[in-house]
Amino acid sequence: MYADSEVPLHQSWLARHKDRVQPAHGLTDKHALAPVSIAVYGQKEAVEEASRRWRNEIPDVDVFCSYDPPYNGWCAYANSSLANKAAAAQRVAQMLNVPREQTMAIGDHMNDVQLLRWAGLGVCMENGHLEAKAVANHVTGPQHDDGVAQAIERFVLGKGI
Repeated sequence: MYADSEVPLHQSWLARHKDRVQPAHGLTDKHALAPVSIAVYGQKEAVEEASRRWRNEIPDVDVFCSYDPPYNGWCAYANSSLANKAAAAQRVAQMLNVPREQTMAIGDHMNDVQLLRWAGLGVCMENGHLEAKAVANHVTGPQHDDGVAQAIERFVLGKGI
């Protein structure tokens, strides 16, 4: 994972990911690379400015910007419109010959919205982003209460129905 050395890292994010971060210079330059995914965490104004720049300067990206409770700060993601979770799930389902109606997706953030809409059953974590919860068919328990396991037990294993 590369982090632009010109942009200060959000301390709670850095604490979780410090072993994976490689400092790099110029990643925010619009000519630096064609990204699959870029993320920034920090103060609201700086994050909103980064998301505006991405929308204006990088073609074919989906940009999400919001407050992120787990990090107690703001975040923005720019994902290639060709490389989103919904497209990946659709491709895997096709490869396995599984109809969309028989799929379940679990997510918690804005970058999961397309996936939750696509899936036959979209499940959002209780502590997920409001936009993700709004498009989900079901809201499961929060992450700290094993919400993913709860959803699998209910909808895949048929327990507790």
